[in-house]
Amino acid sequence: MIIGKKGELGEQMVFFAFIFLMGIVGGGIVIGTSFYIGGGYDFRASDASLLGAKIEGCVGNGFDLSTIKTSTDTETLSEKCGLNKDILESYYKIKICNRNDVADANGCLNTNNPIFNFGDVTPCGYTSDNAKKFLGCSRRATKDYIIITATNQKIRRNAR
Repeated sequence: MIIGKKGELGEQMVFFAFIFLMGIVGGGIVIGTSFYIGGGYDFRASDASLLGAKIEGCVGNGFDLSTIKTSTDTETLSEKCGLNKDILESYYKIKICNRNDVADANGCLNTNNPIFNFGDVTPCGYTSDNAKKFLGCSRRATKDYIIITATNQKIRRNAR
């Protein structure tokens, strides 16, 4: 004879419902946290674009690029344009061509005689998807110059 076993099946069924609800709550916490923290944002293209705009503005305000002593004279460029030389040399790649010498930005990428060339900006000539894998690229054209800037600085920020 079994005494006191009435209702135990109901208690066991509530246990499975409890585990199911805990799984839903735990999954909601994990999904909510991943949405909040996220994967971060890649600012390399924006960073290269800002550098290109800064150089474009500097050239537009009267800085004559012919005063650059050599094609890798970062000191003169950083001094005249208000850029940090150490950061410029550590993270950025710049190529500036005269518009009289090349037809477009692709011509500037392939020329062997630029006005200023610091770093290898070859990946900027790839298709846009492949260029994003390597570094952030920016192409700017003024009346007299074509300015190609790139950065290899990994800037990823998460939400906080």
